Formats: sequence, structure tokens, C-alpha cells
Amino acid sequence: MKARLTVFGCGGHATVVYDAAGSQGAYDVVAFVDDTAAETTFHGLPVHMSIRDVEAEFFVVGFGALDDLTRRGAAFREAEEAGLRAASVIHPSATVSGSANIGDGCFIASQAHVGPEAALGENCIVNTSAIVEHGCQLGDGVFVGSNAALTGESKVGAYALIGAGAVVLPGIQIGRDAVIGAGAVVTKDVPQGAVMVGNPARVMKKG
Repeated sequence: MKARLTVFGCGGHATVVYDAAGSQGAYDVVAFVDDTAAETTFHGLPVHMSIRDVEAEFFVVGFGALDDLTRRGAAFREAEEAGLRAASVIHPSATVSGSANIGDGCFIASQAHVGPEAALGENCIVNTSAIVEHGCQLGDGVFVGSNAALTGESKVGAYALIGAGAVVLPGIQIGRDAVIGAGAVVTKDVPQGAVMVGNPARVMKKG
């Protein structure tokens, strides 16, 4: 019997998570939770205002990069406090090294790659065709956009956002809450809270 899974969110990223969970085969998605949703059903399943209204053993957060990162963290804590366990949903087409360490509640999308000895904290997102190469370390809540590439031995602070198609050169350190713009090429360390854009990436906004 499959474990019962609840997905936070009723948007596009929640749909991607829902699809991957069904493809993974280990979970049966039974409901969605979103206290801002106008819908009462999503993909034919009920939408609840609170995780406490759902009968499930596991949860995963389906709020994407355009949602408030604080909201993702709050949802994670709310579900844990309600006694649910965080599920890591990995699409079957993703490649994850056996020596990689995947934290609770992570989502790894289709065609993504997580290399040897990489480490992901809790509640991370590695989106479609993104690459987290060997030895990279991601803090809690990090978002790696579609087709972005962390090319090896990089360290990314908690709740940083790596935009779609960005490239982070080997050994770079990215501070907590930093934002790397889409398509940026990061050649030097990024301070906490900074916004970096361009090729090579430059600081558009200091933290």
C-alpha cells in the first residue's frame, strides 16, 4: 500500500510535484493544502485550508520560486508540528548519486542531476534539468531553477535562489538569501542577501 501524501500549494509548481509523486510510485497524493486558494478541488482532489484537516502520513511543499520563501518554510514547520513526515519526491528520470545526501522534504524534478557527495538541506528544490554537481552543499530551502548548473564543490546558503539557466563555477560560495538571476554566470563569491545578474555576474543589489 502506498503512503498517503499531501502537497502544499495549488499552483504550477504543485502540479509538477504532484506529477512527479505519481511517477515515483511510492506515494498516493490524497489532498492539497493552500490557505489562499480559491479552488475547493485541484487535480480532482480536495483542497484544505490547514494541514490538520488532512489524513496523511507525509507531506511535501509545492510552493515554487515565485512564492514567498518564508511561506515555504512556514508550511514545512506547520506540517512537522502536525505530526506529518517530510517526503522527498524525486522524479524517476532524475539521476541522484548513491553518495549524495538528500534532506527531508526535497523535490528533484525530471532530468535533474545530483552528483556524488553532494548534500541538500531540508526543503530544497532542484528543478527540471538542473545540475548540482559533485561535492556541492545546499542549505535548507535552496531553489535551483530549470537548467541551472552548480558545477562542483560550491556552497549555497539557506533560502538562496539560483535562477533558470544560471551557471555557478566550481568552488563558489553563495550567501544565505542571495538571488542569482536567470542566465547569470557566477565567477566569484556572492555575499549574503545580494542579487547578482549578468555574465559575468555582478552585484545589482547588496544584501
